[in-house]
Amino acid sequence: MGHYIETFDQTKLFVEDIGEGTPVIFLHGWPVNHRMFDHQMAVLPEKGYRFIGVDLRGFGKSDKLHLDIRMTH
Repeated sequence: MGHYIETFDQTKLFVEDIGEGTPVIFLHGWPVNHRMFDHQMAVLPEKGYRFIGVDLRGFGKSDKLHLDIRMTH
């Protein structure tokens, strides 16, 4: 079940936490969110694992950055 955790700077990060057992943590890449692991989210709890998927800052249901940060390539 999804919920939010609050970081030291009051940023809310969304965490999908499903199942019981040994936890397996999934961190997405750029530019996606925890939903890129939908297959694992469906299968792992059936196999006895706990799925934990995090939306990093600025992605998915998590808060965007509070700072004015720019990227260049």
